[in-house]
Amino acid sequence: MDENQRVLERLRPWAEDRPWLAVVLDVQQRFDEVHGGSLASAVTLAAFLSLFPLALVAIAVVGFFASTTPDLSGQVAEVFGLGGTAAARKSIATAIATAEQSRAGASLVGFTGLLWSALGLVSALEYAYDAVWQVPGRGLKDKVVALGWLVERPCCSSRPSRSRPSSASCRRSSPPSTCSWGWA
Repeated sequence: MDENQRVLERLRPWAEDRPWLAVVLDVQQRFDEVHGGSLASAVTLAAFLSLFPLALVAIAVVGFFASTTPDLSGQVAEVFGLGGTAAARKSIATAIATAEQSRAGASLVGFTGLLWSALGLVSALEYAYDAVWQVPGRGLKDKVVALGWLVERPCCSSRPSRSRPSSASCRRSSPPSTCSWGWA
């Protein structure tokens, strides 16, 4: 019996008089049973790793804007309040010039990496949901469902409001492990 279980057992007698404490103890016990800390760290890691390709996409977008806007570095320096320091303006100008030169490569690698890491994030979420609800994984089919879910979500939000349900009912009717195409 580990330390968490000993603490839960010591608090159980108090929970008989306090229903709210019983709920808290039951949630903590279930969290320990499904190894909630490990599941949460897997989802957090996947979300953190998704930030790097997102940064590449942002660099590509800045590069594309820099090719059409002559004084983008000056505007960026003013927005961030760095208009007075020459070193900051030079650093921003160098970074934007580099982004402009590498925009094609950054966009290709960034979007590919973003798709891959988004699939990893959706897979981590799906694994966490499957573990909590004790549903077996489906291997490659899970990746296809994750890809469909990623493609469907922007499409769901871009439909005219007359033909789609409200966003709250859309979220309720389509959990991450399924989608409205009927895939299970």
